[in-house]
Amino acid sequence: MFTTVAKVGKPHGTRGAFRFYLLFELKSSEFPKSVYLAETQQSQPIPYFVEEIKITEAKQGYLKLEEISSREAAVKLTHAEIMIKTKDFDEFFKQTEDFNYISFKVIDECYGELGIISDAMHSKAHTILSLNYRNHEVMFPLTDVFLIKIDYENKILYTRLPQGIIEAYINTDQ
Repeated sequence: MFTTVAKVGKPHGTRGAFRFYLLFELKSSEFPKSVYLAETQQSQPIPYFVEEIKITEAKQGYLKLEEISSREAAVKLTHAEIMIKTKDFDEFFKQTEDFNYISFKVIDECYGELGIISDAMHSKAHTILSLNYRNHEVMFPLTDVFLIKIDYENKILYTRLPQGIIEAYINTDQ
């Protein structure tokens, strides 16, 4: 599971560097040593090692990745998403304590677009998200097992819910 932490901007120079815009504040000046890039939300993330990074302002800077060595290669990545593994997010980035995903759209790998999250219930074990799907309340836990990716900028959760979970909520008449 991956979390989008930045967006690629325009190329910078001729060696393959590009401008980037962080979606979150860094906890320190340390940036992950490796990142994943996806050209679109539907494309598979590709891993890259960070060769050089320069933070120029609070949430932006310049980034040079190994294997991207020309301006032409950097141009192809303009507007790509920069992601890290979700499990590493807290090591590098700050996030508000009360983040609850309300108003995020949920798109599931099998079921397609499910709806907008209307409620988030927090417990010590995990967060339970609730949404309205075909006039039925559907709830599921926010766990690494069910999450594919979180797009914070566009407010979308990509999920892989277990088969039958939706049917358990919408087939209550039987």
